[in-house]
Amino acid sequence: MGINEKLRHIQLDQMIEREGDERFLKDGHQRLGEIVGERAEACPESGAEDKGLSDLRHQIKQLPMAEEIVWRGTSSQWKNFGRYSLAIVGCIVVLLLFATASHAASPQVRAFSPFILLLLLVPILLALLRYLELKTKVYELTTERIKISAGILSKVTDTLELYRVKDLETRQPFLYRLVGIENVQLNTSDASSPFVLIQAVPSGVGLADKIRNQVEIIRRDKSVREIDVE
Repeated sequence: MGINEKLRHIQLDQMIEREGDERFLKDGHQRLGEIVGERAEACPESGAEDKGLSDLRHQIKQLPMAEEIVWRGTSSQWKNFGRYSLAIVGCIVVLLLFATASHAASPQVRAFSPFILLLLLVPILLALLRYLELKTKVYELTTERIKISAGILSKVTDTLELYRVKDLETRQPFLYRLVGIENVQLNTSDASSPFVLIQAVPSGVGLADKIRNQVEIIRRDKSVREIDVE
C-alpha cells in the first residue's frame, strides 16, 4: 500500500507540472501576440511621423531665401583719367599765365596777376565733381537683383531683376587692360533698361561670372526660361 500511495503522488505531481507547463506556454504565446500587435500598431504611427517630417522639410525648402549681397563696389577712378589729365593741364596753363603776368612790364598787369590764380578753381572743382560722382555711384549684386545707386546730394536707385538678364559681355579698352579693370555690359529683356553697363570694375573680382552664376540660380528657382521672339 505504501508503494501504491507513492506512485499516485508521483503521477499527481507530474500532472500538475504538465498543466503548469502548458499554462506557461499558453501565457507566453498570448503575451507574444500582444507584443506583436503593439508593434504593428506602432508602425503606422511611426510612418505618420516620418511623413510629417518629410512634409515639414518640403515646406522649409519652399520658403523664400533671404536676399543676400554677393558683391558691392564702385567704379575705379581710372575711368576719370582723361578728365583728371585735362584738369592738370588746365592748372598748368593757369600757373603759366600767372607767372607771365607777375613778371610783366606793366604795373597794372602785375597787380592783376593774383586774380589769375582764381581760375585754378575751375579745373579743380570740375575734377572734384567727377570724383564724387564716380565715388557715390555704387553697384550692388544680390542673389536676386542688381542695384545701381547714384547721387551726391540726392540719391536714385535703379533695380534690375536677375532673371531678366539675357546675356552679358566684358569690354577692356587699352588703358583698362593696363590697370586691370573692365566694363560689364548686360543685355536684358527689361523694356525700360535693355542695356545695363557696369563701368570700370576690377577684372580680378570676376563680376561677370558672379552675375552669370546668380542668373542661373534665380532662373532655376523661379522656373524662368528665356524665349526669343522674332
